[in-house]
Amino acid sequence: MIRPSVVFLLVLSLSLQLTAADQCSGGSNIFTEIQENSPNGSFIANLTAFGDPVTTSVRLCLSGTQADWFYLEGKTVRLNVSTGKPLDREALESPVLMVTLTCSEEGVAKAQYRIIVQVLNENDNRPTFLESSIMARNISELAELDSVVFTAQAEDKDGDTLMYVLDNTMADAKYFRIDMPNSGKLVLARTLDYETKQELDFVIYVVEMNTKERYNSSARIHISVLDGDDQYPQFLPCKLLTHEGTDVCMNPTYTANITEGDLQIIPLELTPGPIYAEDGDRGLMAAVTYSILSDTELFQIDNITGAFVQLKPVESSRSTPSVALRVLVSQVNDMRKYSITDVFIKVLAANRHPPRFSASRYQGYIQEDQNLAALVTTYSGRVLCLNASDEDFNNGSNPKIQFSLKQQSNHTELFQIMQNGLLLARVNRLCALEQYFLLVIARDEESGETTNCTISVEVLRPGQAAPPDPAEPLRGPSLPDLAVLSSGLGALALLTICVLFLIVRAVKARHRHQQSMGQASLAIEKHPSVFSLQSLMGGVSQEDVTSSL
Repeated sequence: MIRPSVVFLLVLSLSLQLTAADQCSGGSNIFTEIQENSPNGSFIANLTAFGDPVTTSVRLCLSGTQADWFYLEGKTVRLNVSTGKPLDREALESPVLMVTLTCSEEGVAKAQYRIIVQVLNENDNRPTFLESSIMARNISELAELDSVVFTAQAEDKDGDTLMYVLDNTMADAKYFRIDMPNSGKLVLARTLDYETKQELDFVIYVVEMNTKERYNSSARIHISVLDGDDQYPQFLPCKLLTHEGTDVCMNPTYTANITEGDLQIIPLELTPGPIYAEDGDRGLMAAVTYSILSDTELFQIDNITGAFVQLKPVESSRSTPSVALRVLVSQVNDMRKYSITDVFIKVLAANRHPPRFSASRYQGYIQEDQNLAALVTTYSGRVLCLNASDEDFNNGSNPKIQFSLKQQSNHTELFQIMQNGLLLARVNRLCALEQYFLLVIARDEESGETTNCTISVEVLRPGQAAPPDPAEPLRGPSLPDLAVLSSGLGALALLTICVLFLIVRAVKARHRHQQSMGQASLAIEKHPSVFSLQSLMGGVSQEDVTSSL
């Protein structure tokens, strides 16, 4: 029989064991949450249902793969982080941390509970573009309008909703638009044209839509426009004209001159250059072929090089003054892409003499002045006028001769040759004692023959006269001077004649008087009575007296 004391001790022992067991068995799983980026020691949970591990034999322990995120401070669970290991929700494999809480006491089975902590998100990350989606890319100019040309993609580690926006302040952004704000799909809003623009640059933004911070990021997109086969061949050099915002290439008209009766073996020299065409798609440069549309036996064109060759001579420029042809160029890979231009051949009469200047060198003078322009003169102040004669013309004057100055330094900016042979100078830009050397070219526009001469222009001081021509003899008096001199000499001669006439007349009168006196003396000597008679007669002349005797 068991003694009562023993039974009491057994009951007390069991009671103590049950009480001890209750210190671990009275707990439950803990569910809580904490904000990411919380500091070290942040409160997680209190273990109120368990005995105090300090005053009792209860032992509390945290275990599990994620247990290092926490530590126990008595019956309080706290966050365990460090500078090198912050609580970053985006860096966790899962936003939920789970650890095992083990409660143990001697002689009592261990009790285990779960502590589950959800890490709350904080908007601490900006959205970023995926590099693969914003890389430089190529788009054909033939891409269809309103088609999706590429898709920009971004991600936000916080899982925020994103929106894509184009920077419309950039000029090239006008070529695109965003299909839907949250899709990132870029749609072609304007047709591309490789011939006018080969490179496009614009900026696209990604913005958080559901956060108060509205964090955003940007990316610069570079697009190379690829050439598509959408242009026709073009004869060069072509003149670009703008029509309704589009550049239109105006093909040139090629011209050349041939001489009647001549046959050129080499290709003709055409203006503005040899026949040459290129594919309008400069990025493709498709091969082209040439042909003459007009029916002719006089000329031929090389279908590859475009060389224009004469096959037969033209017998007469009068019967055939010119030949007009049409040349076609087309792409070898697509004959439907072609262009047409005109070739005009002028037939010239036989040319046997080139133009010639009367001298190879001319001397010119110009006075320094404030006027805008003045004509250049030569010796003795005569106006300098150049003349190139052509012996193919009866009077030596070829109306097709054109004068020009060869580009030499800045001299051609100060002088201008007129088509009538006069030389014009900008005297307000000239200084006295300066000297300029000009090369004048005379070109026969029909035959293409040229000749040249040089002009040495000396700048004189204001009011200084040009010197006389050293090659000319000294000039005598001018016509007005000769007239004055002649009139003076005439008057002098007339006066001399008058004086001589008077002297001769006086001499003759004296001579007659002496002769008369001599005769009278003789008569008196022979007839003394005559003197008295003469005195009596008074007005009777000596001749009468003599005759009477």
